[in-house]
Amino acid sequence: MNYSINIHQKQYEVEVDVVSGGVAYVIVNGEPYEVYFEKQGEAQVVTSATKSVAVPTKPKASAISVATAAHHIIAPIPGLILDISVKEGDAVKPGQVVVVIDAMKMENKIVATEHGTVRQIHVDKGAQVGTGHVIMVIE
Repeated sequence: MNYSINIHQKQYEVEVDVVSGGVAYVIVNGEPYEVYFEKQGEAQVVTSATKSVAVPTKPKASAISVATAAHHIIAPIPGLILDISVKEGDAVKPGQVVVVIDAMKMENKIVATEHGTVRQIHVDKGAQVGTGHVIMVIE
């Protein structure tokens, strides 16, 4: 959900992406954050907010879908790049698997979230990536 918030006469555009287990993944003026909150009585109270590199979106089936406002495909978890199923210049569509990451002996399919063209691939098959590592750029 998208919100326009005014705090101390400064305007913020906020997109709330995923809220799960006391953490909200949000994008504020194009910058991703993790906002931690807890329930106190009937209200949700923000306890802290940290800048985040990876902003996970809701998974579809067994695939993990991750992107930032800049159309970067980023690693949602640390792991080993098992497969890159696209190359620079390829057209992609939402839901298309673009890379597979092995993490804790599980294959995690990373999918494109928008139509576009792969402009840059920043990793090779067999590379280790950390959470938030930019894998590729799609425009």
